[in-house]
Amino acid sequence: MRRCFNTVCAQHACMHAATTRCRQYHNIDVNVAVNSPAGLMVPFVRGADKKGLLAISQEVKELAAKAKEGKLQPQEFMGGTFTISNLGMYGIKQFAAIVNPPQAAILAVG
Repeated sequence: MRRCFNTVCAQHACMHAATTRCRQYHNIDVNVAVNSPAGLMVPFVRGADKKGLLAISQEVKELAAKAKEGKLQPQEFMGGTFTISNLGMYGIKQFAAIVNPPQAAILAVG
């Protein structure tokens, strides 16, 4: 996963959803969509490109739990550069995801 972040995100670091300008991101912060009682929350893992899969997994679990409990702080969900949205566990085969500006991209997994 770290190789994926380093390769794909770094190569496409200048994508910017909100404008036609190119914005160079120097960090790879990966957001993960989480269904919560308050609606869809998208907390992010800072510096995901510098962390191993185990550390990312643990942090995602912690952030998802906080989102479901309504305890996320703004600095935990306002930002990020790339989002992963997974609806496969609901039997969804494909869907169109919407990029949240100023993020560079979103991966819709069905």
